[in-house]
Amino acid sequence: AMSGRRIGAILLGLALGAVFSPPSASRADSVTESVTFTVEIVEGCKLGVGGTNPASFGTIDFGQTSFLDQAIDGVGTAGAGAVVGTCAPGTTFTIALGDGQNAGGVGERYMTDGGGNFIRYDLYQDSSRSISWTTLSTLEDTADGSEQVFPVYGRVPSAGTTPPAGLYTDELLVTVSF
Repeated sequence: AMSGRRIGAILLGLALGAVFSPPSASRADSVTESVTFTVEIVEGCKLGVGGTNPASFGTIDFGQTSFLDQAIDGVGTAGAGAVVGTCAPGTTFTIALGDGQNAGGVGERYMTDGGGNFIRYDLYQDSSRSISWTTLSTLEDTADGSEQVFPVYGRVPSAGTTPPAGLYTDELLVTVSF
């Protein structure tokens, strides 16, 4: 007859053996589940050269003149006044040019010398300066995903009188809607 201690030791040994014994080679159960990864591309745009620096639009410089008896044309190019941006492929967008800090009405823009003197200027979407570019008359396009440059065509119309000498400036907002 086995003693109670011996039976307990044998049962303990069997239990420990079951816990610490290496897995049997014949046992190969497994469970597999899939993991899904997603990304959604949505319409979007970013402004500036390389899409990082809207200040890189630069300045449209109409140059120097002593008289405004003739219209003066200027054109904004990449880094010098053009609108530069990148939109996701297939994104339809519009670009509106604000009226500036010295507006007389929609599309009526003025540069100032800061001393109460003003010079009118107009902005256009085309080189013939026939399509005005304002908050109401916007440029519309569909993106191909690459960086796009939209030249801004400017004109200082001739004036009956020329204002005093000085540096005349204005600043406006560019709004891209998509």
